[in-house]
Amino acid sequence: MHSLVDKTLRLTLICGVAAFLLGLVNYKTEPVIRERKAIELKEALSALVSGAEAGAPVDVEDEVVNLYYPVSVADETLYILSLTGKGYGGDMTLLAVYDSQGELINAKLMDNDETIGIGKKAEDSTYMDKFLNRGVERPLPTTKAMIGSEFDDVTGATITFSGVSQALYQGSEWIKEGSF
Repeated sequence: MHSLVDKTLRLTLICGVAAFLLGLVNYKTEPVIRERKAIELKEALSALVSGAEAGAPVDVEDEVVNLYYPVSVADETLYILSLTGKGYGGDMTLLAVYDSQGELINAKLMDNDETIGIGKKAEDSTYMDKFLNRGVERPLPTTKAMIGSEFDDVTGATITFSGVSQALYQGSEWIKEGSF
């Protein structure tokens, strides 16, 4: 009985110290992580619209569209949507630029937990090429059959592709409905 109590106390002490240290590390790193994500977001917004200044974010109550940033470029207003797609590793955050008719101009996969070597290919800038300049005259591909054989980076990452394609499609439809 005495050894059981002794082991219980030791494990409790170890767990308490570990929890305290993890909390301390989290307390110290959270502001740095938050700042890094803000810088990453600002750089991504700028890169998506070739250096144009994105307006203030507008919150949206939608399952896929989280918020949007209006962007004035020349005589046109573009919209950068923050989208949530469902991937193999869980929720994926995408930033996508649409014109006012719902045509996809540019897109970038941001936060995700996709499989390294397979689903992570969606982070490559060339991955989004299969979706660009679609949404009005040419439909956004929502199945692998719609993109043809020219893009082989989708092979083996069906769930990632579906999550990205559905989010981009829903973003286009959201713009077409004039929900902004």
